[in-house]
Parts: sequence; structure tokens; C-alpha cells
Amino acid sequence: MPIQLDIALLRLDFIKKVLVIGAETMSRVVDWTDRGTCILFGDGAGAVVLGEVENGGYLASHLVADGSGASELLVPAGGTKEPVSKEKIESKDIYLKMNGREIFKFAVRVFPETVENVLNRLELLQMMLIYLFRIKQILELLSRLQNDFSTAR
Repeated sequence: MPIQLDIALLRLDFIKKVLVIGAETMSRVVDWTDRGTCILFGDGAGAVVLGEVENGGYLASHLVADGSGASELLVPAGGTKEPVSKEKIESKDIYLKMNGREIFKFAVRVFPETVENVLNRLELLQMMLIYLFRIKQILELLSRLQNDFSTAR
């Protein structure tokens, strides 16, 4: 069940607490001789108990599913469509394959959209943009000062 549904049920007072557990074992499909993937993927697990709190709590989330890049990150064999065979093992098709450049381009496109969506939900986008603009101005000022001090020596 998506965490958003859990939160909705909590807010409606339909349930009091929810235990959310997630786990994955990527080590089964990682080719440890492929430095392009083995340094990025590993096993992981996490859990959280959701429930009513006096201060803080859930603010917002943004869940997206986009299968358009499925061919850029996949395990070619090992399922029902391409069962494991001697040939698939020898060709290493039972391991995770990734087009790093395309995955990076996807992340660069989707990450800002996701951040913007969450900030909009929290009505923080305008405030955050003002904050980032001020940080940019401060960094530019520090850079000029650094150049001035470097030139003065």
C-alpha cells in the first residue's frame, strides 16, 4: 500500500498507527566486476512507524512512476520472459545493466520537478526561490572578495 494511502487513513482517524517496511536485495543482480553499477547498488532495508504526533510529522511527498526509461536500467534475463540459461549466465545477462548517461539525464530532469512539486504542496516554492537567489548573491559576493584579496597580494 502506498505511504500516501497510509497517511490519508491516519488523517481520517481510520487507523492509529502504520508500520511501513521496505527491503531489497540488489546484490543478487549486481555484476561485481562492473564498476558502473556495483558502486551504486546494494542491499537495503528500512522501516518507519506512522502515527499521530504533537509536533512535526508528515509534510508532503511526491510519488512518480515513469517506465519510459525501462530499457536504460534493467536485468535482461532471469525472469519468465528470458529464463536463466547457461548462455544468459555466460553473457552476464542475469545482471543489472545500466545506461548511466541516460539515467543521469533522467534524474537531472525529474529531480527538480519533484522538488518543485513538493515545495508547491507545502506552499514554500516562492520562499525557497527567494532563499536560493539570496544564496547565489552571497556566493557571487564572496567570489569577488576572494578575487580582490588574491589580486591584492
